[in-house]
Amino acid sequence: MRNAQGWTTYGDIGHVDADGYLFLSDRRADLILSGGVNVYPREVEEVLMGHAAVDDVAVVGVPDDDLGETVKAVVKLRDPAPGGNVA
Repeated sequence: MRNAQGWTTYGDIGHVDADGYLFLSDRRADLILSGGVNVYPREVEEVLMGHAAVDDVAVVGVPDDDLGETVKAVVKLRDPAPGGNVA
């Protein structure tokens, strides 16, 4: 969803501390509805975190004209170097 300033929001809940760091603490909705299928971001994150090359992951629903939402994952690899630490 885009707000009046043109920022894209994904329904995360968090705060910015006194030093300007952003902390995400929760989600406004724990469900992504994609083409009539219920997808739970936490379940997808747990599966991705089971891969040896993955250090951290966040899964969000992104607006889609055909499906309503699609599932997107932002993945931080343990070793981001090409060919590094991928099993």
